[in-house]
Amino acid sequence: MFSKKKWQKVYWKKKGPELRKKNNERRHRMKSVLFSIIGTSCVKCGYDGPALEVDHIHDNGKMMRMYWGDHSKEYRSIIKNTPEWGIKRIYQPLCPTCNKEKVLGL
Repeated sequence: MFSKKKWQKVYWKKKGPELRKKNNERRHRMKSVLFSIIGTSCVKCGYDGPALEVDHIHDNGKMMRMYWGDHSKEYRSIIKNTPEWGIKRIYQPLCPTCNKEKVLGL
């Protein structure tokens, strides 16, 4: 009989890559749905490339991650339970440069 730790190791060795792929696909799907709601270009500079980031307008991203555990659960719940106008009050699309400037207060 396997101990729990050994069973987990065997399970993740066997199923890990498949589960990671599935989780990544789900996260990308949720993120694309979120971008279709909030917009697909940076609200400050207009950049519309693939590196856009989802910014928490009220700087509560850390609190949200602590509550939800990860962004996938947060996005899924917000998309499912919040009207479109409410989502636009919570998130905005920013390019990495503008997001870093916001974080640093420049």
